[in-house]
Amino acid sequence: VECVSDEITKIIHSIASKYEHSTSFASLAFLSTPEVNADAVLTPLIVKFLQHLQADWERLVQECELERVLTRAIDPSMRKIFKTVEFQSIGHLLEVCHSYRGKLQAIELPPNICATAENVGNLCNNHDAIRQALRDLRREIITVNGHVLPPVTSRKELVSMLTQTLNSRTLTAPSPKPKKNNKKTNGLRNHASKSCPPTSDPDLSSDGTSSNDRQRKQYPLMPKSAKNGVISDISESESAILSHSECDSSLAMESPVENARNKKLPATTTRRRRKSRLHLSAIDILTRRLLIAASRTGNGGDAYFFVKDLFGGEDVEVFPTSTVAFRDRMVHPGTIDILVRLASVTIKCHQSFDIYPKSLIGETEPLIQFHTTTTESISLQEVRANDETSKRNTEDAIPDDRTSTDGNTEAEQQPSLMVIKEQQTDRTGWRVISIRPAMYEKIETWNTPS
Repeated sequence: VECVSDEITKIIHSIASKYEHSTSFASLAFLSTPEVNADAVLTPLIVKFLQHLQADWERLVQECELERVLTRAIDPSMRKIFKTVEFQSIGHLLEVCHSYRGKLQAIELPPNICATAENVGNLCNNHDAIRQALRDLRREIITVNGHVLPPVTSRKELVSMLTQTLNSRTLTAPSPKPKKNNKKTNGLRNHASKSCPPTSDPDLSSDGTSSNDRQRKQYPLMPKSAKNGVISDISESESAILSHSECDSSLAMESPVENARNKKLPATTTRRRRKSRLHLSAIDILTRRLLIAASRTGNGGDAYFFVKDLFGGEDVEVFPTSTVAFRDRMVHPGTIDILVRLASVTIKCHQSFDIYPKSLIGETEPLIQFHTTTTESISLQEVRANDETSKRNTEDAIPDDRTSTDGNTEAEQQPSLMVIKEQQTDRTGWRVISIRPAMYEKIETWNTPS
């Protein structure tokens, strides 16, 4: 091990103090020599310590690994403050948390650091860990871009459900807009439609709206800014994906100008479209990451150890917040959020922890409550599927109904299949833990003379 846990450190200090206490008087009186003291006093203490290490070595190794995680991830000065300062009140604790809020909300964990002896990659390939995580997942609420997924009972069912959801047309949630702005926009559209004379465009229907407008109303687009229709939430890597190929509606919509141009092309013109869908391997990786993130007993429970290390102590105990409402306490759903963007998938695992005094556990309200969010981002890249991959994953292929068949070879008729897989970056596997105290209202106390 690289670091020693607090329990082993305390045992070593106790052995040193016992040896000093047993040999100090004898050494001063010249009744024994250091060699005699080592054989008579120190050797039995060390043998007993080694027996303790051999009897419970698995638990002690995990505690040493946990100490390594906490030492590397948490700022040493902040950890020393929370471990040594005696908080006078909840207000005092909130003030200290507010002063260190920048560090508390950005605790970074590298991919080879987790609370257990295995790293994230090994846990994703550990069948026992995935099986336990699937049990933990049954009591969680999963949302994908705001859409709640129904409960799952097996890994195959979860993979199938994620495949259908991620490749669906209604995956992207509409951007929230004020109602007043919508009314004004609708009024401007109605005024413009009344002022413009009717055209004879064949793409327009009888009600004056084009098929593209109806498609945009049925399948909302990504949020756009008000200036020049530029998509504000798309990064450079995401725009590169859009510029190289047409994405499916789960990732991006087709351009109205491109649709109109395609309809005006002759029927004999050969046109091959490139569609993009999430590859099965990417969905399988996402499923494993989701299971590990949902596990409260494995790697997904790292937030508990951070809260316990910073805010636990000899007189208090840290417990996960019960899902059953206690009196007027509100329990918020959505414990796992999956946000799918054009070039990334973000998994956010939300947890809450209560701190109780050890003498009054279950008999009173918690002293304070903390909310944690563990965030992990998976970068995506668009690649061309080879022939073998296309044969093995024919379900992901989307045939091009606009491809001409007269006088063309099979290679020309075959549509170009683009799949989206995980992209290995310098931030692959990194997780960020954010710890925030619950919001409390300060009540002024008034002392009136009796």
